[in-house]
Amino acid sequence: MHTMNNINFEKIMLMRLDNEREIEEHTHPFLEFVYILDGNAVHHINGKSGVLKSGDYFVIDYDTPHDYYSENENLTIINCLFHPDFLDPSLAGAVSFNSLVEKFYFKL
Repeated sequence: MHTMNNINFEKIMLMRLDNEREIEEHTHPFLEFVYILDGNAVHHINGKSGVLKSGDYFVIDYDTPHDYYSENENLTIINCLFHPDFLDPSLAGAVSFNSLVEKFYFKL
């Protein structure tokens, strides 16, 4: 069961999930920045698995199936769910994390 304290804005949502043992596979139509506040878990994403621990952080791209499972520890995560134009209106056309990065990349 999720215990969430959410802050909703028009183009961003901050969410804390406490005492999680399992978060079933899901996707979403926005970018997700994840910070592991406490605990350990196995994260499945893009057909690969990895162990997450307190202090880890990463970005999950649009529409990417992923899930978490903690065998013996409760997991606490902070999620920042957002559309790129929250950061800057010129990023409204970014349809993936790579396209977001490319908007910031330029050659000298």
